Amino acid sequence: MTLNFQKMKNINKKNLNQTNRKIYILLGFCISILVINVIVLVLIRSQIKTIGLLRQQLSTLKQDEQIIKSANEISRTYADEVEVISSVFPDETTIPDFIFDLESLFQQTTTQYNLKFTSLTPLKEGEFLYLPLSITLMADTQQLLNLLQQLEKLPYMTHITSISAKVPSGFGGVSEISLGVKVYVKNPFSAK
Repeated sequence: MTLNFQKMKNINKKNLNQTNRKIYILLGFCISILVINVIVLVLIRSQIKTIGLLRQQLSTLKQDEQIIKSANEISRTYADEVEVISSVFPDETTIPDFIFDLESLFQQTTTQYNLKFTSLTPLKEGEFLYLPLSITLMADTQQLLNLLQQLEKLPYMTHITSISAKVPSGFGGVSEISLGVKVYVKNPFSAK
C-alpha cells in the first residue's frame, strides 16, 4: 500500500508539475498579451497625437489657402493701381526714360541747362530712396514758372528741395537758376 501510495504521490506530483507548467505557460502567455496590449496602447496614443497634429496642420493649411486666395484676389483687383503707383518710381532700367523726359522738358523751356546727379547711389529718406539732382539753367521768370508747371506734370515722384537765382539784369531778364531736385526711385535700386 505504501507502494501504491508512493505511486499515487508520484502521479499527483507529476500531474501537479504538469498543471504548474501549464499555469506558468498560461501566465507567461497572459503577461505577453498584457505587454503587447500596453505596447499597442502606447502606439495608438502616439498615432492619435500624430493624427491630431495632422488635423491641426490641415486646418492651418486650409486657412493659409484662404489667405492666399484672398491675397491673389486683392492683387488682381489692384494690379492696375499698383502698376500706376510703381511707375512713378523709376528703377535702374527706367531712370534713362526719366532723364530723357526731363531733358525734353528743359529743351522746350530753355536752350542752356545742366543736369547733374549729385549722388549716383540712392539716399534714404524714411523708407523711401531718392537720387538728388542739381539743375542749372538760364531762363526768365515766365520760363521758370512754365518749367515748374511742366515738371509737376511729369509721371514721376519728384520733390524740389531748393530754388536759387542769380539775377544780373533784374527780375524781368534771363537769370541763372539753380534747382535742387529729388527723384524718388524704387526700393531696391541698383546703381550699377
